[in-house]
Amino acid sequence: MCIALKGKVLDAKGKEALVDFGGVRRKVNSEFFKVRKGEKVLVFNDFVIERLQEGSKPAGGFDMERL
Repeated sequence: MCIALKGKVLDAKGKEALVDFGGVRRKVNSEFFKVRKGEKVLVFNDFVIERLQEGSKPAGGFDMERL
């Protein structure tokens, strides 16, 4: 099973973004999506794979925040 995590972009420069995952911050590759500070994104293997709209849930309906 593969798990993608939802996070909030803290900073974005070029093809790299700093994303907060509930207190854990990681630098991720954002070359496939232009992301901006404050946006919510879905990340898999340190790559942004989707920009999320406010209030949306990732496909599959599983919400890590509810754990």
